[in-house]
Amino acid sequence: MSINLFQWGYSSSKEEERTIFNSKENEEKPGHPMVGPIKIHGAEPGMVLEVKINDLVPGW
Repeated sequence: MSINLFQWGYSSSKEEERTIFNSKENEEKPGHPMVGPIKIHGAEPGMVLEVKINDLVPGW
């Protein structure tokens, strides 16, 4: 199995083939969903966004 660093996906176990998620945007370099980019409607340059992650449970 080859892994493309610009792809992300999910599988419930090491034995199961990953389902690759594709961006609905035509990104030049697609980013990981936990890194961004993140778009907030109504945000203006210079504003601050605070994100609190209560639980993060990694897969297998």
